[in-house]
Amino acid sequence: MFTLKSVSLLALASTAWAATLTVNPSTTYQTIDGFGGMNGWTTMPNADVKTAYSPSGLNFNIFRVRLSDNQNDWASIAAMTKYAYSVNPNIKVFASAWAPPANMLDKNNVPSSCHIKQVLATSSYAAYATYLNSFITYMKNNGAPLYAISMQNEPDWDWTCWTPEQMVSWLKQYGSQITGALMIAPEPLGMSSKYINAVLSDSTAAANVDIVGGHIYGSNPYSFDSKGKPIWMTEHLLNDNVGWAETMTMAREINSVFTSGWNAYLWWYIRRYYSFIGDGEQGTTSGAILPRVQPGGLHG
Repeated sequence: MFTLKSVSLLALASTAWAATLTVNPSTTYQTIDGFGGMNGWTTMPNADVKTAYSPSGLNFNIFRVRLSDNQNDWASIAAMTKYAYSVNPNIKVFASAWAPPANMLDKNNVPSSCHIKQVLATSSYAAYATYLNSFITYMKNNGAPLYAISMQNEPDWDWTCWTPEQMVSWLKQYGSQITGALMIAPEPLGMSSKYINAVLSDSTAAANVDIVGGHIYGSNPYSFDSKGKPIWMTEHLLNDNVGWAETMTMAREINSVFTSGWNAYLWWYIRRYYSFIGDGEQGTTSGAILPRVQPGGLHG
């Protein structure tokens, strides 16, 4: 974690530049929680976990994993995460849910505003809280504790639909029952103000949210009142191009995230030819760090 302190700079121009820099460590303007990405749909090879998270590699400090609705996947997710802790004990691991178990879904009583025609059944609201807690407990018991959990990845896209009102209702009733990990919400596709405002404007729902999370597909970072909660950009992916033009776009995007007052930036899959680590496609070398994040680059 990094903090931006009060800084004043006086520059005097003559034939050369001279500067006086004064730092006031008692004033904090912004806390940078960190950088990272997602492992993949289930797991990522240990060698790539080490490359991404060890101090001798990219030294990222936030690791996003998928809460798979197939509990047979949990063992491999926990094993990978436990290994990530072994190479960097200081990482923050959080899980995002794409869908609840099939028996909790309602595909009939779906609001017309939903893009995907399935929602969490109202009758399963309490069971869903138990389900999230069971994953938190499972990870902890297997040496892979979660820092946070997101109740739903992209509630406004192709996974499991939640209207803003449904998210508020669930958070008000059951958000306080989630224990052992911080709560991330609402994690919409394009950092939708409709979802964020709904959650933060309800005092009970907002009290049960620890981190405001979201993605920036089709949108740009913007400043908003997060009620004192950290703001994490939890997923984005640019075009399938590892050239310098996309690299500069990515650099501007990261700068925009933090100048908007947000606190973390996470990529989509860490191991992909247009991500941080090559996987042998498009002329990349499998497991090799892409040039834009070589040591001394993004994470340095």
